[in-house]
Amino acid sequence: MNSIVLIGLWILNGLLAILWLMVDNLILLACLPVLGWLVIIAPQEQRPWAGGAAGLGLAGAAVTPLPAAPLTLLIALTGMAGYYLERFNKRASVWTTIRGLALYGLVCLGYGIFRRWFLPSATADPMLSQGLGYLSAIASIALYILPLGFMALVAQSLFAHPPLQEAADDMIYRYRSRGKP
Repeated sequence: MNSIVLIGLWILNGLLAILWLMVDNLILLACLPVLGWLVIIAPQEQRPWAGGAAGLGLAGAAVTPLPAAPLTLLIALTGMAGYYLERFNKRASVWTTIRGLALYGLVCLGYGIFRRWFLPSATADPMLSQGLGYLSAIASIALYILPLGFMALVAQSLFAHPPLQEAADDMIYRYRSRGKP
């Protein structure tokens, strides 16, 4: 074959490999802008924590099997919705999202490490195999339960206050100024 054709085939092969990786990790790639949004809107004192939580969430979603990446995206989107629906304390809403994302990232990393190094070694001993099987079931259930608990926490913080006719700052200004500009 002509060397120019081979170079073209190699480039095409590389582009197809990149495309396959992008499609294979599409949900993980969808997490990037949402987690970037979290870091950008976080207050200055929370920004390093937001970056760390975003990194833990991405790392956990990358090393853990399928439910982790969509549920990480769900946690981030729930936090985003909570931020925009919150009328009283947006800083607390961002901090709740940071906490939930960091905790879920740590759980996913722990489960990924457990599946990679501890679960395959259980084939030699039947007692160890049975114990690790139970632990694996509990850990995989925790991967589903933790995002549900986070969504309940966000819903609780949203419904903690009755709905108001105006924003809290406007209401405080109206009462302090007695309606005068």
